[in-house]
Amino acid sequence: MRPILGQPVSDEPHPAPTSASGRNASFSNFYRAEQPGQVRRAALLVGSDATANDIVHDALTAMYQRWDTITDPGPYLNRAVLNGCRQVGRRRSADRKLVRRLRPQQDTNHDEILLDVLSRLPFNQRAAVVSRSDRLGVRTAIHPCQRTWRRHGAFPVGR
Repeated sequence: MRPILGQPVSDEPHPAPTSASGRNASFSNFYRAEQPGQVRRAALLVGSDATANDIVHDALTAMYQRWDTITDPGPYLNRAVLNGCRQVGRRRSADRKLVRRLRPQQDTNHDEILLDVLSRLPFNQRAAVVSRSDRLGVRTAIHPCQRTWRRHGAFPVGR
């Protein structure tokens, strides 16, 4: 017998596991085998080791709660980790959009604002606004990305 953390542990084989300890043992084996690879995969998808660890931990925690009902745990974990990565991506995208809306516009070119507003209009409304501004003598610079609009008649060619 050898002590581990102050408690004696025998080198003899353990008795047959009960259902609860068998469940824990099988999940522990699965965890040790799958966790490192899943963290690497999640880190490649989300770009952060800490976030990847959180995603995999959450997926494995959810799996442990349903461990007795999961028939094929490998693909189940793959899907759970992938869904967690997608959720993080959606949250980050929403956060970026919110930050852009809340951030005050500094050094904004009025032409950029105009092009942004015009790009949100349907083509016919955009053409009407541009045509009206042309008649009023309003001159604007055209961003290189908007050259296709010229071909379609949304912006006057001479501007």
